Amino acid sequence: MSFQAEFGKMVRQTREKRGLKQNQLARLADIELRHIYNIENGLVEPKLRTVVVFSDILDLDLNVLKQYAAHDTDGIYWKGFDSKKQK
Repeated sequence: MSFQAEFGKMVRQTREKRGLKQNQLARLADIELRHIYNIENGLVEPKLRTVVVFSDILDLDLNVLKQYAAHDTDGIYWKGFDSKKQK
């Protein structure tokens, strides 16, 4: 699964658990409602600012997303988050 798909899933699940509607999250994050829909459905890769703002609002643990951010859409490892793979 891609970073954007996994992040979107995390946002949706957490937002729903907290009883927030998409329009409420959009207002809190100061972004367009349509963008919330696109993020939650994995249609766009969110900007760093959006990731940080959502993390703050929803209290997301972004460490779980490292495994997805470290691979491109083809599953090719491109960033050395895993120290064993770095030499």
